[in-house]
Amino acid sequence: YFHRYLINFNPIKAILNSIFETFLSHKTLSPPPPRPVPAPPPLYPKPTPNRRRPPMNDHNSPPEATEGDACHYQRSTIAAVKEGDRIGKLVQPTVGTDGTDVCGACATARHGAPSPVLIDSNTIEQTDDGTLTARVSGLLDTGDNSLRIMQDLVINGDVDFSTGNVEFDGNITIERGVKDCFVVESTGSIRVEGQAEAATLRAKRDTVLLRGMTGREKGEIDAGRDIRAKFIDSATLTVGRDLHIDREMTNCTVRVGRDIIGPDAVMHGGECTVGGSVELAQIGSESNTATTLRLGSWPAIDRVLRAAIEIYPQVKQRAVDAREQLELLQANTAKPTASQAESMTELQFIVMNTEAKLSPLRAGVDGALRLFESWQSASLTVHKRIMPGVDIAVGGRIARITDEIRGPVQITLDEQGQPTIIELASGSRTPLSSRAAMDIDENALDIDDVRQQLGLAA
Repeated sequence: YFHRYLINFNPIKAILNSIFETFLSHKTLSPPPPRPVPAPPPLYPKPTPNRRRPPMNDHNSPPEATEGDACHYQRSTIAAVKEGDRIGKLVQPTVGTDGTDVCGACATARHGAPSPVLIDSNTIEQTDDGTLTARVSGLLDTGDNSLRIMQDLVINGDVDFSTGNVEFDGNITIERGVKDCFVVESTGSIRVEGQAEAATLRAKRDTVLLRGMTGREKGEIDAGRDIRAKFIDSATLTVGRDLHIDREMTNCTVRVGRDIIGPDAVMHGGECTVGGSVELAQIGSESNTATTLRLGSWPAIDRVLRAAIEIYPQVKQRAVDAREQLELLQANTAKPTASQAESMTELQFIVMNTEAKLSPLRAGVDGALRLFESWQSASLTVHKRIMPGVDIAVGGRIARITDEIRGPVQITLDEQGQPTIIELASGSRTPLSSRAAMDIDENALDIDDVRQQLGLAA
């Protein structure tokens, strides 16, 4: 009775009728509009307008990182190890202990299995406790369930931010190129199969560039032995032995310990100092680009001899003065006092010390002079042309080429030490002064003058 009363109650009846009519007419309430989802923050922030990259410094290196930052050029991904480095520890298999399961039954243990990794005993030392130590320096290789150290590094791509700077004890092969500002250092040889840009390459042995280098006045190559390249543009080269160039060398600063070998190559612009001989197809350009070639010289040896000229007489004179004072004191003192004995001991020490220094200094100067004398037979061979604007320093003189000289010719010193030009086709000899304006080379060293100043016999 009560529920019938509620249904017939006018307010409730009105509400129920409204609900029934809504559903019977298939009218449904529309859902509320969805809330907008905020967009995720960008993965990379937008660059600030007018933001400039910090300028490069004068030493071909990226800007120094500020405190809290990291230099991305120095973030190397090469897993290189050095001799004596601890690589890791190989854990020996252990014997398992039986236990019980939740029902109280015995659970049989499984014994540990030996490691499947094979250790190369030639490159890695393994102690009794499993400690692994590098026997040699190189690249740690962990492929094919083996662990070894490879003494040759092969980089499949470029040297860039994906590798960082590369420093490796061994030979390095780069299958592509070397990007700007990156440094590659090797205790062996470096081989670049692509193109090197304004980078730095340092090798204690050879450096081979199958394509070449575009240095943009920032590139640098330092090789303890030889450098081989197709072309080199606007770079600084230091070569311990020979430089082999195939096509062109433009606007470079070059120091070569022995010879430049490029019978088909053109050199124009820059300055080149060579201890031995030079063979090129052409020197200079039709635009009379200033090009300087110095034969029979090496800046490091010149600095040694100039320093010896200054130091050797001072050390020698100090030894002579100390010996004279000691002999005088010994002659005039029958029974020396304590202070006189102390002075004599001090003078004896000075004599012994200075004479001990004179012996290696004299040997070093003699070796430098012999090397300097061997360079006096240096020659320049040009197969095609020597263009105006070229300066050739040889034998203490500078020949300034004002008119084109057709090859094949050879420039060398005659028996009197005078620069001479030889026509290779006919064999005729003429003084170089007849084909070029000659000046005195103020920076050249005279061997006889050096020996006289050092008091050494010829």
